[in-house]
Parts: sequence; structure tokens; C-alpha cells
Amino acid sequence: MLTASVAAIVLIACSKENTSTNTELKIKLTDAPVNAYEVNVDIQQVRVNFRNDSSGWVNLNTMAGVYDLLGLQNGIDTLLATGTIPSNSVKEIRFVLGSSNSIKVN
Repeated sequence: MLTASVAAIVLIACSKENTSTNTELKIKLTDAPVNAYEVNVDIQQVRVNFRNDSSGWVNLNTMAGVYDLLGLQNGIDTLLATGTIPSNSVKEIRFVLGSSNSIKVN
């Protein structure tokens, strides 16, 4: 009985911890209500920076396209970009826009 108890303690003490230094990042796009007919944003790339300088930028897997923000209101969102990134603090997120941005108002 003592041998089984010691073996159980050793197995528990030697179990591996999850020491992964990476995490899965998901960027979602949503919008608050606004007085317009259309608000189109042409998103080409999403990038994140982990440093206070320009050397820490990483491109995420981006679902590039033109998004009508008015369709993303009242709790509705869409997945915009994903990536496996270092488990550091994100300092900046950058959206690289294309040329097909527009807004329609009265």
C-alpha cells in the first residue's frame, strides 16, 4: 500500500505542465450603431506588434475583403484574423486597408 502511494505521488509530481509560450489569437470585427446607410471597410491585412519598436510585427491569417460595418451591429461580429502568437503582451494591432473604403449617409 505504501509503495502504491509513493508511486502515485511520484507520478503526480512528475507530470508535465503546459509550458507553451504560444497562444491562439482571434481578432473579431463588430460595430456600434451609427447614422449611415453603409460603412464599408476594405481590410487587406491584420498585424500585431509585441515590442515598443517596429521589429515585433507579425502578420495574422486575415480574411481579407470589404466588410459592411452596419451588418456587424447589436452583438453581431465576424472573425477577421487568427494566428498563433507568442504569449507576450500585444502592444499594437494594425489594420492594413485597401482602396475600396466608403461611407453612405444622407
